[in-house]
Amino acid sequence: MTKTVMRRNLFTWSCVLLLFAAGVFFFLHESQNTSKNTGPASTQAAHNPSAVAATASAHAIKAAAASASTNKFAWRLSNTTNSLSQLMHDSHAILLENAFIKTDSKLNLSIPKNLQAQGDPGAYLVQAAGPISPAFRSILAAAGTTIVSYIPNDAYLVRASEAVADALRADPLVQAVIPYEPYYKVQAPLLPMAEQSLPKDVQLNLGLYAGDASDTIQQIQRLGGIVLSEEKSAAGYDIVKVEPPANWTAVAQLTGVHIVEPYYHRHLANDLARTTMKISDNSITGTNYLNLYGSN
Repeated sequence: MTKTVMRRNLFTWSCVLLLFAAGVFFFLHESQNTSKNTGPASTQAAHNPSAVAATASAHAIKAAAASASTNKFAWRLSNTTNSLSQLMHDSHAILLENAFIKTDSKLNLSIPKNLQAQGDPGAYLVQAAGPISPAFRSILAAAGTTIVSYIPNDAYLVRASEAVADALRADPLVQAVIPYEPYYKVQAPLLPMAEQSLPKDVQLNLGLYAGDASDTIQQIQRLGGIVLSEEKSAAGYDIVKVEPPANWTAVAQLTGVHIVEPYYHRHLANDLARTTMKISDNSITGTNYLNLYGSN
């Protein structure tokens, strides 16, 4: 009986050792294959030129924003020292991408001169005295404004003339009326270059107010900008891709423009799709996984 048990134990351990040896062999074999398929990044990238074809505009935008890399909000202006969490519950706060504004404090923002409104900006931030109500909206409509979008807290971005803005300031349901400066239109990656020319290969996407896109396009062209394409956004306003004029901030001054952002060239992301579709086991190998090409 004891001998039989010993034989069984010996057989069991022999099988375990054989399986372990096979596992080690398979691991070493796969490691060798992987090392053949993965080389220096420059070698791998050479198999996929589209993956490394970065545009001059993307490099220019990243380089210009590098100075703000330690603080992604370096270009956000504010006339208050309150934190965002405090301002979120402040009825006198207006929260923009490029500015935090307390409407009960002095508006002393350090906006570069070329991104300050030169005359009537044509658009204003109108904040309600309390929560936005139908009565507040009725006041805006009766004054002849056009509501563009909601702005926290309890405010609207509206299109209006300077005379209309002055009249609204006297209404008891209106807490504040602030000019919508060209600076507020410009997306953060462009702000480091606010006082310099853009590299010649940089293109812009401009969001145009609904209703007068054709007039604004003509103004862009008169400034020296070249309109490359035009499309409608999901919100219904026009978006044009342009080669900007030498003085690119001049397009932000146009009263028909309300968004200025860098245009990013689109590229095929086959390096990512290959792993999703299980064609490759990683996103950097230049050759096909297990040398499978789909033939036979």
